[in-house]
Amino acid sequence: DDADVLQVAHVEEIDAAHRELFERMSAFNAIVQKGDVKAVDEVLTFLEAYLPFHGERAWELMQRYNYPFLEYHLQEHRRLIRDIAALRAEIGKTDPLYLSFRTMLMLCDWFNGHFAKTDRHMVRHLLSQMESN
Repeated sequence: DDADVLQVAHVEEIDAAHRELFERMSAFNAIVQKGDVKAVDEVLTFLEAYLPFHGERAWELMQRYNYPFLEYHLQEHRRLIRDIAALRAEIGKTDPLYLSFRTMLMLCDWFNGHFAKTDRHMVRHLLSQMESN
């Protein structure tokens, strides 16, 4: 069930942010085939606001519980921020349908890579540390 999949962190603040990201991605997916540049702009704007909050909260938890892969985790966040900036720079210069498709691929990659693997690994560490304290 989607709720179980999205409850990665078992920290309501982070899980709620993940649910919101998933909802935005689902809505974007529904219109991606239209090549709507406005939708791409809206999704990129949301991500630009979402990532600093999510990254800061994750950083605080990883630091507090001595997550050994903190730097790698943050590098993934920085890579996504660079990818978003690169996509934003293409608005108005690239075919809108192609740009929509690339944005969707970036989001899928984030969910399948970072969210499903990197975040889950971090959470296992955090939960084990929380239980031992």
